[in-house]
This record gives sequence, C-alpha cells and structure tokens, in this order.
Amino acid sequence: MSLTDWVSFDSSLFDLLFDKPPFNLRGELKAAPLTNHYRTVGTAFDYAMRLLVSRINYAFVNDFPIVAEHGIKGNKIRQKFIADFDENRKAFLNGELPLFDLLPDCVVLAKLEAVFRSSRDFPNSEIFYVDDDDVRDLNNLIGLVEHGLFTAEKQCVLNPTFGQSSLDIGGADADFIVDGVLIDIKTTKFLKFTREYFRQLMGYYVLNLREGQMYGELERLGIYYSRFGTVFTFPAPDYYYRIERKGKILDLYEAVEESISEYQEA
Repeated sequence: MSLTDWVSFDSSLFDLLFDKPPFNLRGELKAAPLTNHYRTVGTAFDYAMRLLVSRINYAFVNDFPIVAEHGIKGNKIRQKFIADFDENRKAFLNGELPLFDLLPDCVVLAKLEAVFRSSRDFPNSEIFYVDDDDVRDLNNLIGLVEHGLFTAEKQCVLNPTFGQSSLDIGGADADFIVDGVLIDIKTTKFLKFTREYFRQLMGYYVLNLREGQMYGELERLGIYYSRFGTVFTFPAPDYYYRIERKGKILDLYEAVEESISEYQEA
C-alpha cells in the first residue's frame, strides 16, 4: 500500500476532482543514462539532491530523513554505514567534503531503501557494490541543477510526509517543499507529464489539506526532470467546491475520506 497504489486504485476520483494542466515544456536530454540501473540511480539522485538542497538552504533545513535506514534489518555493517554517512553528511554541510565524495554513499542508500520498500532482502555484497558509471551518472545529474530553482526564502522541507494521512494509505513522501511549491523528482529520459504523475502530485496536495495544511498552503506543484535540468510547475487548484460522485454530492474532503476508506477495505 502506498500513495501510488491509492491514486491508481481510485484514479477516477482524481480525474473528477482536478483538471490536468497543459504541458508544453520542451528541452534537450542533457544527461543520458550511463547504465541500465534506472531505479537505483533515480533513488540515489533523490538522496544527492537532498544533500545539495540541504546545503543550499542550510538556514531552513533541520531534518534529513533517511528512509534507507529502515533497510538495515539488524545488520551491524549496514548500521555502521548509516552512522558513517550521517557524519559525512555533516562534514559536507560544513564544507569539509565535496558532494562528489558522498555520491557512492547515495547509491548504497538507494539499495538499502529498495530493501525497505520490497519484500525481500539483498546480500551485503550486492548492496555495497557501487558501479563507477552510476557515480558518474549522478555527478552529471548534479551538475545540471540550477541552485536558484531550489533556494528558499522562508521554507524548505526535505522528503515531506503527511502525518496520519500518510499512514492511512500505507506511505506517502514527496521530495521537496520549497516556499509553498511541492516538487517531485523524475529521473527519466522522457520529458513528459503523464496523468499518473499528475495524480501523484494531487495525492500529496489532498493529503496536505487533510492534515490541516501541515506544511502551509501549497501554492504550486510540479516535477523536476533531472536528466533535462528543468522544472515544470502549475498552480495548485481551488478546493472549495462540490462534486457529484456515486450519486452523492460531496466536497473534496468528504470525497477523499470516502476514497481512503474504500482503499483500506479493498
């Protein structure tokens, strides 16, 4: 169970509630994949970006969630790795280490996170093996990041989750919220904005509403396309209206509550 599962389970709700914005973004693929380790590199880049953004917004970031630590599974070698990574992270924030030195760690974190999110474990020999091309790929991606896109004036949240609402659907964590803009990262060689991407963003949006706007009002939502070095955002929709659903007139909150209940029972 997860946000992805929920918005897929009740895709009709999101299609009824929200109109998908037009997508006219064009751009050049600037960092083509160097391996076929797409999922690992994608997750590793999420960690690398959090490191970079936390340094850019040092004054605003006071938490660095490490989902990968749930993949330790009682293994002392993995536990030591996480502790060492946290020390290296602090050294990076203090200007004592370059980000490049932490990129291999990001690959390992991606593999540990895969252990947590999957139903099976992997041997340490596989988890701690780092392909040099994956590191070069990450370095190319980091080199494309325009710092101004992620520089906050008042708020920066890494890996935001949405309280009880996240728990109610089995897990939901976005990548960033910067000054009221929720941004998710897609490390793909295709510059497209699918309906699945849109529903995912709307899922975060309604969970934030359901939690009383725990991160404040989200003004815009969007995707950062890491292999293109560009971002697409659109205004958050109006939620003060009612819809007809399954023969009933519901407001957004009522419709979401009904949907989550049906999802939990399925």
